Amino acid sequence: MMKKLLAIAVILPALAVSSLAWADNDNDERGNKVGQASMVVSDAITKHECSACHMPYPPALLPARSWKKIMTNLSNHFGEDASLDKKTRIHIERYMMAMAPRNGGNDSLRISKQRWFVGTHRGVEARYVGPGKRVQTISNCKACHSGAEKGWYGE
Repeated sequence: MMKKLLAIAVILPALAVSSLAWADNDNDERGNKVGQASMVVSDAITKHECSACHMPYPPALLPARSWKKIMTNLSNHFGEDASLDKKTRIHIERYMMAMAPRNGGNDSLRISKQRWFVGTHRGVEARYVGPGKRVQTISNCKACHSGAEKGWYGE
């Protein structure tokens, strides 16, 4: 039973994210595939700036419209001031939007409020998240998924 549950926990997120992805043949100005949902942050500037405070979340975890909203309000980034100079902000915004799914998801800016996330993490918060528990916050992907920054979200 445990192996079956683990297999479901590993497969469902991949299916959910792959259902958000699409492919087209357009490239952005740096040669990245536009619309190619990515489970890894491959852009060095994005990785550097975002990882200064938290794990750099992959573009595929939110739709492009959510990344746009996040990037245009960095002075109030989930209660923190994450402001960047204009050139860096625009660079990261373009990268995230080019690599994120254009459709799917909901309008929440929180990855943990996306339907695929809620479905694949059902019961996790009650068991593992909170003061004195294994994971302090549900947004700390690396606490359970040690390979998250490499695109691997298995246990």
